[in-house]
Amino acid sequence: MLVLAWSFDMIAPVPLVKQALAVGHEFVQEGTRFALKVEPAPSWQLWRDQAATVHVPEGAKLYGVSAVFAPLGVTAAMEHRWEVRETGGWRAVYRKRFQSTGGREHGFRGYSWVLNPQPGEWRLIVATQDGRTIGLFPFTVERGVPPLETLPVREF
Repeated sequence: MLVLAWSFDMIAPVPLVKQALAVGHEFVQEGTRFALKVEPAPSWQLWRDQAATVHVPEGAKLYGVSAVFAPLGVTAAMEHRWEVRETGGWRAVYRKRFQSTGGREHGFRGYSWVLNPQPGEWRLIVATQDGRTIGLFPFTVERGVPPLETLPVREF
């Protein structure tokens, strides 16, 4: 069953495992520190670590950050894919490719951004460059200015 599921891209290639995937504002990379401000989920949504709706001002960037676990010595070619739902299905907007090497306790990190995303349904996918999905984060973009000074910071 595992081989069949893997061949139909139903599971990620072993041993890559998504540890974190988020979208947000004011991304910072300082040495080995990756930080991102995220809009918090409503308190009743205990299963979410960020809101399903992201507020983006006209002309602003929206950042995506992922952390993927890979055992020490494993190297994988990975990518972020930003997609928006349009009539007829999902349309790819941007793809950023990067190389990863395993062994970091909190996962190998990658980041990307889209400029001025249109309002609507979006998803950020972290995948191998041969197309196998590792993780997916669906969200909705709305126009608006988030209260950046009060948003929690997530570190990756």
